[in-house]
Amino acid sequence: MKDIPRIYLSFLGLGTKNENTGEYDYRPTIYELNGRKSKQTKFVQVAEVEILGSSRFDNIIIVATQKSYDTHFKNNLKHQLMELGAKNITHIIISEDMSAKGQWEWFEKILDYIDYGTSLSVDLTHGYRSIPIVFSAAITFLQKSRNIKIEAVYYGAYDKNRELAPIIDMKEFFMINEWAE
Repeated sequence: MKDIPRIYLSFLGLGTKNENTGEYDYRPTIYELNGRKSKQTKFVQVAEVEILGSSRFDNIIIVATQKSYDTHFKNNLKHQLMELGAKNITHIIISEDMSAKGQWEWFEKILDYIDYGTSLSVDLTHGYRSIPIVFSAAITFLQKSRNIKIEAVYYGAYDKNRELAPIIDMKEFFMINEWAE
């Protein structure tokens, strides 16, 4: 019997613009998931992979615009994930086109990486503009059309006034098969 592929899919935005330098960045914080805390990091993806373990996933896919890829992924996030032992790290570049046509293109690009029967963990924390909304609909589609098992749908609830940012698993909201029962 073939092993079920386990994919971690996350979205990478730009973060907050520093008005003095004009550069974008995320503020470092400590994340907590299931009672376990991460090291301080700018990236929720690093916190989740650290807490869950890189061996849990066969593939890590980061969806980014060209700007967020250049700013955060290629010289920072990817290396931090590799330091945690992640081996198969892929990125998907999406356009900044907010039209319906652009949103369909995002959807189709992401679908190219998710096979039938995959076990999927998703993080929606840093999604570019409306992509969390678009991908929320995609989760429902994937469960029905590709028999995808949703392991988790994470959201890192960062608040600059708290030392610890909880990671919330919103999976139960997306479990359409349970709604029908």
